[in-house]
Amino acid sequence: MRKVLFAALVLAFATASAPAALWNTGVDNSGVALPYGTADPHYSLITVPSGPSTAMAIVPHPDWVAPPADARWIAPTPYGTQDPDGWFHFEQRFNVTSTSGFAVSGKWATDNSGQIYLNNIDTGIVRAFGSSGTYGFQSLEAFEITSGFQLGANTLQFRVRNGDLVLPHGIPPGPMGLLVTDVTVVPVPGAVLLGMLGLSVVGVKLRKRA
Repeated sequence: MRKVLFAALVLAFATASAPAALWNTGVDNSGVALPYGTADPHYSLITVPSGPSTAMAIVPHPDWVAPPADARWIAPTPYGTQDPDGWFHFEQRFNVTSTSGFAVSGKWATDNSGQIYLNNIDTGIVRAFGSSGTYGFQSLEAFEITSGFQLGANTLQFRVRNGDLVLPHGIPPGPMGLLVTDVTVVPVPGAVLLGMLGLSVVGVKLRKRA
């Protein structure tokens, strides 16, 4: 009976701290980068200035940071297209069995600026348009989310603003795109430590009863 109880506790901790499935942009269900022009199966485009569209893997603009081997830039239109000015909302969903003890982390780049929302709440994480040399599309920047989760289904949303709000009206906004890499759900160190300490205490008590 004691062995069964201890095994159940180990399984429960492992299940609670196991990472949920999150995906880089532009990959298939095995995490392999998609061929250019292929629809992204994990990211939905729910808001587009020009109407309903599908996110797909695209050839990156020459000025954009090169994606790693396991990711692609995504957009509703192929390379070389002048996308409309306005907001593009990309999202993917994931499930969790606890509202704390873990974090969502990754790296992202945007053309032009961007914001990250979790369950329709602004996380405060942004990529500003910046100035030459600091544009959001020129480098990958790390992000981490540690709160705002809800039991069961969660929505991670990347809102990308095409165009520059300070440019004079009438200047074409150019192409837009989103790149997300190394995105995952992981237990925070404190949660792992507390979980292991809890299992250790249980183990000691069981040994004393033996």
